Amino acid sequence: MNKSIVLHQTNHLIGVSLVVRIQQRFALWRQEWRHVSALILLWQRRARTRRQLRAMNDHLLKDIGLSRYEAEAEGRKHFWRS
Repeated sequence: MNKSIVLHQTNHLIGVSLVVRIQQRFALWRQEWRHVSALILLWQRRARTRRQLRAMNDHLLKDIGLSRYEAEAEGRKHFWRS
């Protein structure tokens, strides 16, 4: 086999391997980004609903079965706490 053909095939395999590794890395980053963005959305929703809960009057709290104490306790939680 010609030496230049062997070198070309070797370089091609290295290039394909590199492309595959880059694609795999990109897929992992994309997966991580989805996880992080979902977590941020969850935190935003928790913060918003806890603010709304603390703003409710006693009549509305009674309608959903919570006392003022329970609503305040839930509303004081940090957004990262479930």
